[in-house]
Amino acid sequence: MAWPTDNITTAQLDAATDSPTQARVELYTVALRVKDVIAGRNTASGVAPLDASSLLPLANIPAVLTGKDADTLDGLHGTGYARLAAASNFTTAPTIGGSTIWHASNDGAGSGLDADLLDGLHATGFARLAAASNFTTAPTISSNTVWHAGAVLQGPDGTFSAPAFSFSVSSGWGLWRSTTGPRLSIGSASYLEVATANGIKIVYPGGEPTQLFSVTNGSILGHAFLACGATGWNGSATAFRLGKNSITSRSLNAGGTVNASGADYAEYEHKAPGCAPVRKGDIVGFDSEGRITDRYAAAHSFGVKSTDPSYVGGDSWAVGEDDETVVETARQNVDRIAYAGKVPVNLKGATPGDYIVPLEAEDGSITAQAVAPGAIAFDAYRRAVGQVRRVLPDGRAEVSVKVL
Repeated sequence: MAWPTDNITTAQLDAATDSPTQARVELYTVALRVKDVIAGRNTASGVAPLDASSLLPLANIPAVLTGKDADTLDGLHGTGYARLAAASNFTTAPTIGGSTIWHASNDGAGSGLDADLLDGLHATGFARLAAASNFTTAPTISSNTVWHAGAVLQGPDGTFSAPAFSFSVSSGWGLWRSTTGPRLSIGSASYLEVATANGIKIVYPGGEPTQLFSVTNGSILGHAFLACGATGWNGSATAFRLGKNSITSRSLNAGGTVNASGADYAEYEHKAPGCAPVRKGDIVGFDSEGRITDRYAAAHSFGVKSTDPSYVGGDSWAVGEDDETVVETARQNVDRIAYAGKVPVNLKGATPGDYIVPLEAEDGSITAQAVAPGAIAFDAYRRAVGQVRRVLPDGRAEVSVKVL
C-alpha cells in the first residue's frame, strides 16, 4: 500500500457548534485511513503485526537492516569479541564447560595435558622408556638395522645371515652372537668367542707358529701367544695349560728367568703294585723296573718324596684325559720324587752336614739314619739320599738332594 500524504483535519469535531456536514466529511476521511491501515497489514510498506510476546517477528524485519553496521553490540565494540576470520587475543583464558582450553603458553611438560592421540597415533604406537616395547617392524639407524635377538644386524655392506648379529662382515670383520656365545670376527675365518662352556676362545685357522695375541708398547713386543699344533698336557686340574709346537716340542720361550716359589725339582714316578701311600718327606726305594717301592729288599736305589716342588717332570700319566675322576684314579698310582734342590726328610736327630742313609726297618719297610761325614762308609754314601743342610723348626732334617 502507499501511505497517504495528506493531513486528517478534525476542526469540525471538537466543538458543539461545529457543522455536522463538515464533521461527517472529516469522520469519513478518518474511517478511510483506518481501513487503509487494516488492509496494509503484512504488506509492503504496510503495517507489521506483533507476535504473542508483543515483539516484532524476524520475518517482518526489513532485509535492508541486515547490512547495517552498528557501533556496539550489547554495549561492546567489535574488539571485545573473538573474530572467526581474524586473530583474536584473549586476555583471560577461556574455558569450555569449566575445563581449560590448551594453548602454546600452558601445554607441554608439567601441564597435565593427557592427549588421546599424538600425530594420529595412540601411546601404544610409540616405544616407552620405562616399559617393554615390542617393535613389529625392525627400526633402523641411518638405514642400518638395529641389533636384536630375532634378526641379523647388518651394516651397509653386511651380508652374513647365520649369526644373530653382524656388521661389516664383507670386509672380514664382525660382531655376532653364535649358538655358543658372542663372537668378534677377526678376518674371514678367525674370531674371538665368549662361550658359556669354554670362556674366551680365540679361533684362528692359520698354521703354527702364527701369532694370535700380543702385548706391545708400540715399539717393543713384550708378550706374544703363538698358535701351536699339539697339546700333550696332563688333564689334571690346573691354572694354566700350554700346548707345544708340533715340530720343536717347545711350549715356552722365556727371555728372562722363570721363577717359582717351590724348593726342588721333582718327577712323577709310577708306584709298584702293593706300595703303601707315601708321605711328603718319606724315603722310598726304586725296584728293578724303576717303580716306587716301600720295601727295602726290593730297592736298588733310593730317593725322597718331594714336599714343595718348583718344577715337576714326567707329567704324562693323564695326558688327554679331562675326566677328573679318571685323573684322580690315575694319580693314586704315581708320586713326585725329588731329584734336585732341598727337601725335608721325615727324620729327627740329625746334625747339619750329616748324610741321610736308608736302612731296612724290622718290618721290611724303609727307614733311615743320620751318619756324620767322618764316619760314613762308601757303601753308605752310595745309598745316601742327601746331606743335611739345616734342621727345621719341627726337628726334621732338610737335605740337599744328592745327585748320584
